[in-house]
Amino acid sequence: MSVLLLFFDGVGIAPPNPDINPITSFQNHPFPVQGSDYDYFDGKLMTTDPRLGVNGLPQSATGQTTILTGRNGAKIQGRHVNAFPTTKLRQVITESSVLKRIKFAGKRPIFANAYHPGYFARRHSRFSVSTWSWLAAGIEYHSLDDLQAGNAVSHDLTNQFMNRFGFGVTLRRPAQTGRILAQLLERYDFVLFEYILTDVFGHRQDFEALQFRFSQIAEMTDALLESTDLRRHTILLTSDHGNSEDISTNTHTLNSVPTILWGSRIVQEQIAISSLLDITPAILKLLGIPDADEN
Repeated sequence: MSVLLLFFDGVGIAPPNPDINPITSFQNHPFPVQGSDYDYFDGKLMTTDPRLGVNGLPQSATGQTTILTGRNGAKIQGRHVNAFPTTKLRQVITESSVLKRIKFAGKRPIFANAYHPGYFARRHSRFSVSTWSWLAAGIEYHSLDDLQAGNAVSHDLTNQFMNRFGFGVTLRRPAQTGRILAQLLERYDFVLFEYILTDVFGHRQDFEALQFRFSQIAEMTDALLESTDLRRHTILLTSDHGNSEDISTNTHTLNSVPTILWGSRIVQEQIAISSLLDITPAILKLLGIPDADEN
């Protein structure tokens, strides 16, 4: 069995308000609204606390560190940290990256997102949590050649982001990206995909842009789930904090986030997630890898 972790930045669970929650207009969507009966592709919705027992608004660097290590980034840092991981958080990721632990167990992890050459010209302090996670694992990264060949995906689902920088990559429909992710599940034991635009447009309070992006996400996940043998593979979707579900504010929210599991009924019965701290242990359990932090 292989596991795909779909990470979407800045998506919480909020009431269905058509004025401030852009998810409200969708009848059947991977992201839920508060109080709805969740039945998207028979997924199991687990309402997840992103606060990590620390006062203040949940933030990206500490939330993502927690998701990808199983360690409480906010408590370790002593506060919630936005954007890029601090030196202390980078040390946590280097020690406990879930990709590193999966590789150490003899399995094959991969980060599905492709990088453009300019990314590595930036200062290390401006590398994302996901980047530090695969660096810790010492695994290959996907280049623009991989993206063009259909062996990787772009974070925006369509490759338009790469073309803005003049790389001339063939454009895709979000459904094509979903099918590529399904193919990667056949080749690797663990696949990580990261999407950040929900958080970007949430901060901009851009309702129409968010509706458009949520429609693209639905197209991608439709194709992914239709192309994946869920008797053999498991897909987890989660987020680090709320934001895009409430455009009445340009900050993050205190809302819970959705964690959704698609897989066999037996698998669904085995997994319970109530906090961001539970995600790495759940991934290790699904892959049959002992969690050393539990010993």
